Amino acid sequence: VQLIHDAGVHEQQRTTRRFLLLRKPVVAGDDEKAAKLVPSRTFRITYTIDFQHPLISDQSYGLVVSERSFQKEIARARTFGFKRDVEKLHAAGLARGGSLDNAVVL
Repeated sequence: VQLIHDAGVHEQQRTTRRFLLLRKPVVAGDDEKAAKLVPSRTFRITYTIDFQHPLISDQSYGLVVSERSFQKEIARARTFGFKRDVEKLHAAGLARGGSLDNAVVL
């Protein structure tokens, strides 16, 4: 993160940008997962997840995203996985750089 910060921000050439303006909440998903987008004047992320695992169970987190909060709360975050998923990924020829020696696996 520090190297990216040291490189600095450079304004890009002006181009036409396409974006969506959310006027009302939008929900998509099924019985197992869902996403909800809600109009806001800030870039706010809130999530709740249930891993159904005895070590981590369900969790919730919320954050108004800014340069500072990204550096402090998100950039240093690391992922983890479940042994059952690692075995499936390896069997499918995926996650070849990941192993029990270099990843947090539950």
